[in-house]
Amino acid sequence: MVVLSLKTKGNKIKVNAKAKPALTMTDTFQLPKIGAIEKIPVIRVNTNKKNPV
Repeated sequence: MVVLSLKTKGNKIKVNAKAKPALTMTDTFQLPKIGAIEKIPVIRVNTNKKNPV
């Protein structure tokens, strides 16, 4: 199971990824290789706008 959470504060973006079994930070950024992660939509953030959605 993979749990992803996205937190935004001002212009800073914090993404937390928790997976069982535990993954290293390097593996966290390689999650797209796991089949289950494909069901999660890609989040795109445009930081060029003053009020990003």
